[in-house]
Amino acid sequence: LPPEVRAGPRMARVVRFSIAAALFEIGYIIFQAARGRPSHFNFDTPFETGMYALMGVGAVYLAIVPFIVGRMIWKQGGVNDSGYKLGAVTGLLLASVATLVVAGYMSGVAYDRWVGVPTGTQGVPFFGWSREVGDFRPAHFVGLHAMQILPLIGLAGDRFAPALARPAVWIAAAILVLATAGLFIQALAGLPVWPR
Repeated sequence: LPPEVRAGPRMARVVRFSIAAALFEIGYIIFQAARGRPSHFNFDTPFETGMYALMGVGAVYLAIVPFIVGRMIWKQGGVNDSGYKLGAVTGLLLASVATLVVAGYMSGVAYDRWVGVPTGTQGVPFFGWSREVGDFRPAHFVGLHAMQILPLIGLAGDRFAPALARPAVWIAAAILVLATAGLFIQALAGLPVWPR
């Protein structure tokens, strides 16, 4: 985005609300962790039910922000001049939609990260995703991080193979959509991403 757009009032509002939503989410997660209580999917008390609902409002806003920024970039001359710009626009729009679908289902329909009841004894190294039951978090992870993956692919393409930069972004976007959908369907079926 050009400097005048980055410093403009619309972007300032987007940034202020994003910071407020993120601080609220992180603050409540820390507060609950300090109390030894879960912050997510916790309906044990009216306070925790209300706070989880407020977290949902903040999370929806944070999921919509990439879409807003992606459209702002798109409107600044389209996406025909570089793989990097195409990657940024495609990644931001894709991540926003994928996050709203997967995280929205997980938080507003399933009310859980799992399909089934894991024992919690073993998870995927580093990530902690269940190796026993369906887990929505892998689909959420892949869909969400399209906003970083696609611009990096576009940037690398612009630098090392300019003629292939834009096709590489489109191919990577298709792979990410298919991976997100496949992991989501796998979780719905109750199947772990990496069985024991």
